[in-house]
Amino acid sequence: MTPPADPHPEAASVRAENRPWLKGAMDFFEKEIQRDISILRSSAAGEPSYRPPDPSYQKQGCLIGGCIPIVGLLLIIFSITGFDYASSAGTNVFTVGVIMLLVGPFGGAILASAIAAKGAKSNADMETEREIIDRLAEFLGFGYISGSNQDADNDRVRIAQMLEDNGVLRHFNRHKRQNQATVEWSDPMRVATSHQEARFWLMKYDNRYSIAILGQHPDIPPNVDVVGHGMHRADPRSPRQSPKVTEPFQVLTLESSAFNNRFDVYGTDQVLGRRALTPYTMHRLKHAWSTLKATGLSFVFSEGYFGAMIAVPGEPFQLDAYQSLFDREAVLDVFDQLAAVRDIIDGLNISRA
Repeated sequence: MTPPADPHPEAASVRAENRPWLKGAMDFFEKEIQRDISILRSSAAGEPSYRPPDPSYQKQGCLIGGCIPIVGLLLIIFSITGFDYASSAGTNVFTVGVIMLLVGPFGGAILASAIAAKGAKSNADMETEREIIDRLAEFLGFGYISGSNQDADNDRVRIAQMLEDNGVLRHFNRHKRQNQATVEWSDPMRVATSHQEARFWLMKYDNRYSIAILGQHPDIPPNVDVVGHGMHRADPRSPRQSPKVTEPFQVLTLESSAFNNRFDVYGTDQVLGRRALTPYTMHRLKHAWSTLKATGLSFVFSEGYFGAMIAVPGEPFQLDAYQSLFDREAVLDVFDQLAAVRDIIDGLNISRA
């Protein structure tokens, strides 16, 4: 399989498609979320309680901090070449230059941090963003699973075992042995649609983020596995089968040529493989790949469950450090990320095929 040159050629907003839930979600965004942001914008005259960060502050801080030792070095050179070194003027300039050269890197770092902090988000700013994005996520069907929940713990063990048994983590760690990457799991979360409910987690390993999803798919019997890997690299490995499945893997050729070009898909049963990967499900997976700007997406159908791992370029479902709630498109990008995960869960409903 040779992936296309553009890793996200079909990238488009999930809002470009008409789905039953979308109109209500966009109405909520416009009437509730945008209203709250407008109130926030005008909550205080002159010095708003929520200040959008300005990346220029960081650039200024780095520039000034880096210039201090350079100026010190120039003063040392000038004191030697432009003055009688033995004179008091030459000695004073030389001394100042040495101090700036030695102390400059530390003082410059402090000054750079202070200037950059002026444009950085405060904890209160980030808390405000989190509250508003949480409201949006809750409307889309997302929620936290609080407290001790044995079912959620079991599901995390299940998805971790599915990823392990079917070689998914191996595909995401091609340059390191799998046991060298320590995986940190977030608390369990859930997403519910009108057809399905699933669990998902954020995974952090080797300073990279992934989204892990687990949902039920009862039409896949215990003796059948379907595994797909979509990567940006054109060096796919042969698949690894779960030890629980004895039938040999075969390459599955699906109805969507675009999907076949993006994913290597293997399974133990051609018919059930196509039943699991309906046109609707394939479309949702392709769209999630694009919307989340995924650097890798693998999925597994096994023992009545669907599992997926989506590697993303940064921590998902939040604004970047130098984005603001006042940036409408930035907030809509978070909306699209949430909607893409919701659509994957919705796509598992077989009746939609």
